[in-house]
Amino acid sequence: MVHVNSLTHLKLLLLPLPLLGCISAEESCVRSATAEYRVIDALYEETQANIERGYGLETVDDVVNRLVPCVKNGKRGFCQEPTLRKRQEAVAINVEDERRILSQLQITRAKAGREADRAVSECRKLGS
Repeated sequence: MVHVNSLTHLKLLLLPLPLLGCISAEESCVRSATAEYRVIDALYEETQANIERGYGLETVDDVVNRLVPCVKNGKRGFCQEPTLRKRQEAVAINVEDERRILSQLQITRAKAGREADRAVSECRKLGS
């Protein structure tokens, strides 16, 4: 079974390399400085949405087969190729526990925000 040759894979892997030079040192510094805040903020938003909905959402990976063109035993045809599909599934939550977690995340997010602001200010000084 033949899908795509190795050279094509290599070209696809190397495609983003020229884009790496497009990020300045200041932008890289800002991304790094705000990374923890962005994670905490995403957790805060997810927890808040869970409370509003009354249930949580869990990402489930399903493996499904899809038909792809291939060559098998010297003949062209179609082969089954396993593919990963993600879907959201509702899960039960304890709303009171989620409210406690949200309260803790609110405090942690505020602290991380202040730290990120200070670090971003330092990044901006480096860029000047």
